[in-house]
Amino acid sequence: MTLKFSDGITIDTTGEPRVLRLSDGYYAVGKGILIPVDTQEAAEFMVQRMSHWEPSESIIKSRVHKINLQHKNKSHAT
Repeated sequence: MTLKFSDGITIDTTGEPRVLRLSDGYYAVGKGILIPVDTQEAAEFMVQRMSHWEPSESIIKSRVHKINLQHKNKSHAT
């Protein structure tokens, strides 16, 4: 997937996870995803995490599922 921004920047999000540095900061990009981060170290950390995501896994759904499970476990702890 290619993302095109109004400032003329085009980013190809396909391929293996990698760090991308643009004039406005750092990004972790790959596997169809673009994640803005604060530092190069944060980008490298996200790239490592992204490397373990399965191509067929819906990252958004998996994060929502994990958040829902955490919320559910906290509710039962009280």
